[in-house]
Formats: sequence, C-alpha cells, structure tokens
Amino acid sequence: MNRKLQNIRNTNWTRTLIWTAILLLLASGLGYAINERLNSKVAKIEIDIPQQDKERLLISKKTISKQILKIVGKDIRTVNLAELDLTRIETLLQKDSRIENVEVYINKKNTLKVEVEIRRPFVRVIADNGDQFYLDAKGVRVSTVKNQAIRVPVATGNIDEYTDNWINSKKHNLNEVFVMAKALYKDDFLYALIEQIDIDDKNKLTLIPKVGPKLIIGNTKDLGQKLENLKEGYKQILKREGWEGIKALNFEIKNQIIKEKPELKERVSSVILQKDENHKI
Repeated sequence: MNRKLQNIRNTNWTRTLIWTAILLLLASGLGYAINERLNSKVAKIEIDIPQQDKERLLISKKTISKQILKIVGKDIRTVNLAELDLTRIETLLQKDSRIENVEVYINKKNTLKVEVEIRRPFVRVIADNGDQFYLDAKGVRVSTVKNQAIRVPVATGNIDEYTDNWINSKKHNLNEVFVMAKALYKDDFLYALIEQIDIDDKNKLTLIPKVGPKLIIGNTKDLGQKLENLKEGYKQILKREGWEGIKALNFEIKNQIIKEKPELKERVSSVILQKDENHKI
C-alpha cells in the first residue's frame, strides 16, 4: 500500500515538473516574442479622419503627421515600438483646438494608426475688438489658422469679448449669434444663402445674404417663425419684383415683413405664409 502511494506521489511530482517546464518554455518564448516586437520598427503611419463628400476640413492629415513628427522628434519609421509613448502623442494632439478626440495605437502590422475626430465649426467670429475664432456645435472655441479656412457664415459687429463660460451667461450676446448660427446650419436653403451675421450695439441681428438686401431679424425670440417668414418673403419678392430699390427686409415683428427703401418703409403682411389671396405682394 505504501509502495503504491509512493508511486502516485512520484507520478504527480513528475507531472508537476513537466507542466512547470512547459510553462517556463512558453513564458520564455512569449517574453522573447514580446521583446522582438518592442524592438521592431514602426512600418508607417496611417491617419483616419471621417469626412463627408467634398468637405473642407480645418486640419489636414499632412498637418497632423507633421505634429506627430514634432512630438516624436524623428522619422516615425526609425522608431522602435518600445520608444513610442502613445498616451503622450494623444495628449499633445488634443491640445490643438481643431481636434475633438484622437485615438492612437499600433496594429498587428506595426502601423501607427491615428483616428481623429475633428471639430466642425459652423460660424466664424470676427469681432470689432479684433478677436477671431470659430465656434462648433457645442459652442467650443476653435482657433483660426492662417491660410486654412472653411466656408461658414461670418459673425461680425459688436460681439462681447469671449470668455470660457460665455454660453452660461444669458447677457453675453455671443449667445444670440450662436442661436442664429445653429438655426441657419439646420436649414440648407438659409445656410447656403447667408454670408454674414451682424450684431449691432443694441444686440440687433442682421443677416447679409449672397444676393439681395439685408435681412433684419432683431433678436432670436420667435426665431423659427421669423426665418419661415424670411424664406417665403425672400422667394416671393425676388420672384415678383426683384431687389431693385429695396434696402432691407425687416422681420423683427412676428407675422410681419417690412420692406425698407431709402425713402420709405413699406409694410407687407406676412400672412403670405398662409397663402391669403387678399395679401399678395
């Protein structure tokens, strides 16, 4: 009985030694493979920026590639994987206000993959105090870059000085500009039509179209109705009589359009939206 027990113990011990040896070999092989991988070179860099058809971006793949070269300090293809600090690359890239989010990683082919989400501004601010910047859909300030611009409406005039918490201050008139710019962005016709949003010292908003007279909106109260009046009135007046002699169209009063001419103001009832035959213009 004792001999059988001893044989079982010897067998278990032998099995333990064998499995230990196997695990050591696997660990050694894995360690060698990891070490070999870390000492291998980066094959290339691939930058991915989701882009809509013919969309012009504020930052290019070439610019991002140059930024990475500056961060790394040398040609990326001469760098061992062990030398790369991917977190640092991500952190420094995201300091560029044009970049909303970035993910950097190495794939199986030793390619440095850089996936970038960029901010998409929908208005450019050029204030009377000389300050210039873009605003994206979240109200985040995006810096302008020389010789790198995109086509968006330009906000001008007596715009309050930018502060980090402007969006939480109802008195900051950039909120009026922001609300107007977002409304234009959501309407394909108006976004294509309007070149400029101007705000005066009384916070009155005026839209400057590519073609036609100024479009006076006033404040953003009842903005949806004002813009519907604007679209209908703009199309009807252009179709029936053109812009000759018209200085501006005023939409400040809800359900009313006023044609402003150098010598007079002519009221046009905005019940044109109701197709009222008694109020044709």
